[in-house]
Amino acid sequence: MRAYPPGTDSGTGASTVKTAGAVLAAIALAIALAAPAGSAAVWTVVKDASSPAATELTGVACVSTTRCFAIGYRQTPNDDRAVIEGGTNKNWMKMNVPEPAGRVASTLPPLAGVTCAAPGNCFAVGTYYNANDEATSRIHHWNGKAWGLMRAAAPALSKTPNAATAPQTSLNAVACPSPTSCYAAGYFEGLNGTINTLVEHWNGKVWKAQASPTTNALSTVLQSIACVSDKACFAVGTSQSPSHTKPFVIRWNGTAWSTMTTPGLAFASLDDIACTSAKSCFALGSVASKTTSTLLERWNGAKWSVVTLKNMPTANHLFGLACPSATSCIAVGRKALGTAGFSTLAYRWNGTTWTAMTPPNHDGATSNWLNAIACPSATVCRAVGTYQANGTYRTLIEYLTP
Repeated sequence: MRAYPPGTDSGTGASTVKTAGAVLAAIALAIALAAPAGSAAVWTVVKDASSPAATELTGVACVSTTRCFAIGYRQTPNDDRAVIEGGTNKNWMKMNVPEPAGRVASTLPPLAGVTCAAPGNCFAVGTYYNANDEATSRIHHWNGKAWGLMRAAAPALSKTPNAATAPQTSLNAVACPSPTSCYAAGYFEGLNGTINTLVEHWNGKVWKAQASPTTNALSTVLQSIACVSDKACFAVGTSQSPSHTKPFVIRWNGTAWSTMTTPGLAFASLDDIACTSAKSCFALGSVASKTTSTLLERWNGAKWSVVTLKNMPTANHLFGLACPSATSCIAVGRKALGTAGFSTLAYRWNGTTWTAMTPPNHDGATSNWLNAIACPSATVCRAVGTYQANGTYRTLIEYLTP
């Protein structure tokens, strides 16, 4: 059921009536020119017949305005299996996903990040458990015909010659500034069991681990990465100690990764980031006090600062973020309905302010939410997540078009 009629963001859209009268035409034109930017945007739910039950989509990437890939997982007893779907505007198809050799059953979501550098050059990253019950990075590559497996890099535990490599690694996100250059971010288990940041780079042939800053905390994890060029990448995550959890941000300048200063928020994390230039980024996460609420931060080329979202109840949360231009960003998530579950939620940035949007919910669903969004143009986006109906979770896919 739609919260508002098709063709409106917030239930305030205007309609146009054809008329031959010059006066009425002028009035109609004046009304159209006075309408708020983006008011004609239309959210549409896509019927995804290919997805089995108990499936959730957690990431999406597009190679064009009509071709996208979504990643997620399907729950089976004691095991979550990787899911990749490919879709056009109307048709989505479940794709074959090869499993790493030696993988054992695990309830850890297998895929966490996806990106496309070209129509026949996409990457999906995540984690699997091997026979030794160790978390191991997995990287899948789309060559235009099929998804295959690539060898991920394992960082050395020290700088000494022939040093042992990390026993456990995990990748959460991937970004490609060019078809022959990609960066993946996550974490690895270091000496004494500490969790440290992990960044890997693909040079068009192989993946290699890069030196990346970490903290003295027990755990420092990278959750998302964005690259605008091979000399400007940003990765965000969390630094956790027994007394606090703080946002953690690092930046790549083409030579080395360095730590950035962020607002000193305790019990906060950053989970997604989108950048349009080396001087313009938004990062999305959460902050906890008495309750957990959405955290939005902005990089203006000089400093990171917290952005306040107006009319955003603490019970509502945003999970995914995309910025196709400096004056266009969309963030998606879920709105709490009390004991009734959740409904979809979105906010739009127009270069000046963030305003709430109302994406539709799936027909007959008791709960809906959106986890991720990709915008191949400033006016076309694809958002993915899940909905619940009759006690079963299924994939939710929505389009935003002019």
